[in-house]
Amino acid sequence: MQEAAELLEELVRRDPEALWVVCGDFNAQPGEPLVRAFSAAGLLDAYEGRHQPTCNANGSAKAIDFLFHSRALRAQPDS
Repeated sequence: MQEAAELLEELVRRDPEALWVVCGDFNAQPGEPLVRAFSAAGLLDAYEGRHQPTCNANGSAKAIDFLFHSRALRAQPDS
């Protein structure tokens, strides 16, 4: 969470007109604070509403990998 906050503060919020793509294994699920922080900074979740499980730890499938982008960019994920 600290690294994400630093990234958002130093890069995204400093230049809101810049085009950004941020992706990674955040070990967080949709709706958790880390994911909400990217949304609050104005970045869109390319897979919002279409997340697929990317981890199956302890027998529990969950989506923990994300791809966020600036609003000016358009993402059309393939199936």
